[in-house]
Amino acid sequence: MIVFDGTKYGIHGYSTSYYYGIIISYRTNITIKNMEINSFSFSVRMDYASNNTITGNRISAFTSVTLLYSDYSQIIGNVINDG
Repeated sequence: MIVFDGTKYGIHGYSTSYYYGIIISYRTNITIKNMEINSFSFSVRMDYASNNTITGNRISAFTSVTLLYSDYSQIIGNVINDG
C-alpha cells in the first residue's frame, strides 16, 4: 500500500493543456489524501487501476479524476471545482 498524504502540500501545474497531476494507472492500493491539486488537464488519472482511494483533497482541473476500466476505487469527501 502506498499513501500520498499531502497535508500542507500540493501539486500545482502551469497549464490546462493536456498535462497530468498524478498518474496511478495500472496500480492497486494507492491512497491520495489531503492534497491540493490544480492547474492540470487531468488531476488524477487511474486507468486500469483498482482498490485505490482519493479522499479529502481540493481538486481544480479541466478533468478532475479519470477512472477508465477501474474497479473498486473510492472518491470520498473531496472538493472538486472546474471538473
